[in-house]
Amino acid sequence: MSPLPSLPPSIKLANVTTHNISQLISLHAHLFPIAYNSSFYKAALEAGPFAQVVLYNDMYVGSICCRIESHPYSYYASVYIQTLGVLQPYRNLGLGHRLLSHIIMQAAASTYPRIYNVYLHVQVTNQVAISFYQKHGFQKVDIAKQYYYSMECKDAYILSLPIYSSIDAYTRPCLLPTHP
Repeated sequence: MSPLPSLPPSIKLANVTTHNISQLISLHAHLFPIAYNSSFYKAALEAGPFAQVVLYNDMYVGSICCRIESHPYSYYASVYIQTLGVLQPYRNLGLGHRLLSHIIMQAAASTYPRIYNVYLHVQVTNQVAISFYQKHGFQKVDIAKQYYYSMECKDAYILSLPIYSSIDAYTRPCLLPTHP
């Protein structure tokens, strides 16, 4: 994957830190229908380049939070996208693309653990999100019934993007996660 061109001066990505965690909490409160607990935000602080905020003209307008899921007895791992969102007035400016591309590039650059896929759950009725991820190469690999227990639409697609490039087919783990 070739490097991304430089960001315009008005757009910046930054790791989630103690200096901007309150902005991440505020963004999540505006973007998502569920409240995340303190352990979620603690993990975001520890995720390094896998938890990012995006600033547009120095305003926090979006974020992506991921976790690395290691596989037992293996140096392979997955990146699970927990949240990705951009405030409504700032959508269609390429900010979600920048956030997702950053994660994909970080995953591809990881050598230990070796990341072999990036995956996430998306409500089966969320056609905007499904289309967004498919435009970035993600594919539907499974359906998780009753995944969103507190939502009206409870079923989710599992979308996955392979990251590996030359892992031996005999040693490559399957692209599906072993747990939700």
